[in-house]
Amino acid sequence: MVKYPGGGVHIKSKGLNDVVVWNPREDAGPAIVDMEDKGWEKYVCVEPGIVTYWNDIAPSGKWRCLQTLETL
Repeated sequence: MVKYPGGGVHIKSKGLNDVVVWNPREDAGPAIVDMEDKGWEKYVCVEPGIVTYWNDIAPSGKWRCLQTLETL
């Protein structure tokens, strides 16, 4: 869950056991072309994923995952 003044986002995932949280920082923020001026100051990215193990998928195999974002 990410909370901010006036609301937040509840993040649910299935098949994604890890989470990466990052911010582009002041020096990298301007490289994101659709970010507003000084947007990095209030920007956080929360990405469910798999980083602690390797997920092998056979040729023509399938792997399913789900991410749901719900505003508070």
